[in-house]
Amino acid sequence: MGANSFVFGPKFSVSPGQLAIFVPFDFWFGEDVRKTSETWEFCPTLLLTSPIRENFEINPSASARIPLYEDGETLLAFNLGMGIGSTSSPFYLRPSLGLIVNPGESGFGWSLGLGLSFRSDT
Repeated sequence: MGANSFVFGPKFSVSPGQLAIFVPFDFWFGEDVRKTSETWEFCPTLLLTSPIRENFEINPSASARIPLYEDGETLLAFNLGMGIGSTSSPFYLRPSLGLIVNPGESGFGWSLGLGLSFRSDT
């Protein structure tokens, strides 16, 4: 499928259950990616959490995608995600839909994501 990314990094709570900062790195791979080594990015992210009910939350976020390779352009990403969990497991499934923009150009791109997180407070 075109291009995929792998994202990893820590998340720090600013206001527990409401606001967090996620400081991940990511890289891209797939048939539309020529050199994975030229896709690494640092993606500081501000995450909001809105609990809907026990073990289900909505997570809007905004991030900068800062390239760690030469001649890359910083992009902005705006996402709407969900956290879906279970009372018997500390793991949360995290699907998301995002909009990626290059501030220096017109237009945008879409992203779809699926993540897995571990909640240490359960």
